[in-house]
Amino acid sequence: MERSEQINELATALSKAQGMMEGAIKDSRNPHFNSKYADLASCWDAIRGPLSSNGLSVVQFLSSVDGGVSCQTMLMHSSGQWMSSDFFIPVDKTNAHGYGSAATYSRRFSLQAICGIAPVDDDGNAAAAAEPQKRINPLENAMAGEPELAPEVMEVIKELTMDLVEMIEVKGDESGAFKRFTEANLDNEQKMTLWQLLGSKHSKTRTSLNKQIATRQSVKR
Repeated sequence: MERSEQINELATALSKAQGMMEGAIKDSRNPHFNSKYADLASCWDAIRGPLSSNGLSVVQFLSSVDGGVSCQTMLMHSSGQWMSSDFFIPVDKTNAHGYGSAATYSRRFSLQAICGIAPVDDDGNAAAAAEPQKRINPLENAMAGEPELAPEVMEVIKELTMDLVEMIEVKGDESGAFKRFTEANLDNEQKMTLWQLLGSKHSKTRTSLNKQIATRQSVKR
């Protein structure tokens, strides 16, 4: 893996983008194994909006090497910061179809890895929908079916959620994150909302906050 000298702005933007990303829908079928998989287009569907709205872009460069295809995937930020990696796939058949297949595999796997997305089943929703359905933001999805707080309060909690994730999972500043959490002075309903927004995807942030809360309570006793 290669990267620019600084990646702080890229890391911040990627953290926010990943908070918006959903999995790549398995909308294609492998006839050889009778299994579903997320094709390259589905991977791009999952990342295009979150990346572009946070100043991020991806380019991929293909090259032919002995016995296969190598794909260099570069994740770039509007600040000029970047990171990249190479991924090699061997060619099964030395013809256009063989190289094309290897190139697609390499691009798809590299894209999933650098953006942090995984294939997911759509439970038939995509096929059954009469019209194209809007992808639900994970923050909105986490609150589905729950009483909503006032819009302005929700915005504050969403911003706090992203700040905590960035501080703990990107910067490793657990003590600073806990200070930010306590200074927010959330009531029980607001704390529950924040926990729901973190969800299982950001279990590291939840675990860190829970440990510090437990430590603080034991000291008070």
